[in-house]
Amino acid sequence: MQTTLYELMQEIRTFANIDDAVLQKAKQSEINTSNNKKFKGLLREWVRGTYDEDPQYLAQELEWLVN
Repeated sequence: MQTTLYELMQEIRTFANIDDAVLQKAKQSEINTSNNKKFKGLLREWVRGTYDEDPQYLAQELEWLVN
């Protein structure tokens, strides 16, 4: 199943601050697990619990992808 950057940002938004403008950029982007290896790796790490202690760090990494 393909996951988009926007979908993951919406999920982690409950744990970390993500600016509305960044969220809108993610929604407009075409970044997903099928076309972006970096994003796919970050999602895999999130699922494994790598960012449980610091979800804000993951939010910053995701924001970097859309800027």
